[in-house]
Amino acid sequence: MSEVPIPQAEDEDEGLAPASDEVWLALADLLRKKELREALKKWIDVQADNVPKVHSFKVQHLWLSYLFALAVFVGIMMLAVFKVISPEVMVGLLGPMLGYWFGRKQG
Repeated sequence: MSEVPIPQAEDEDEGLAPASDEVWLALADLLRKKELREALKKWIDVQADNVPKVHSFKVQHLWLSYLFALAVFVGIMMLAVFKVISPEVMVGLLGPMLGYWFGRKQG
């Protein structure tokens, strides 16, 4: 009986890099381009210039929301003082509002 040689699995893609290496190499080539670096620099500069504007808008939004909440609170209180709504309705309206204001920082 003659022995039949069992073929060994050869690495067919011995010379080829894995796909992830190709992706990383393509990304590295992209990052080496001067145009991309300049575009990133411009984008970062624009974002840095917007920081004071965004902060100012957030502060303005905060104060306007407090003013609106105060107006709603005073409006509900005035309706209760002039007996337009009953005390139970006043508590029913103010309770959830106060619960929201003081409970939103808990979670």
